[in-house]
Amino acid sequence: MCLFCTAVPMTIALGARTHAKHIERRKAAEARGEPPPKMVSVRAIQTATAVVALGLGVGAVVYHTSLSTQGVT
Repeated sequence: MCLFCTAVPMTIALGARTHAKHIERRKAAEARGEPPPKMVSVRAIQTATAVVALGLGVGAVVYHTSLSTQGVT
């Protein structure tokens, strides 16, 4: 498996974990009666994850297309 193909699911998993950790910290702060921690918004986490995954997907397509035109599979 190439570097791009490996990085796509890893990126999505890291984005999902970051999102879950953000929500977990927010709920824990609310349970303690504190204001939520100032962190990156959930929307920014989702957008960054999507952009990186899409970029890696495009990179994988370009990489595999260029290899197949050179006769390498």
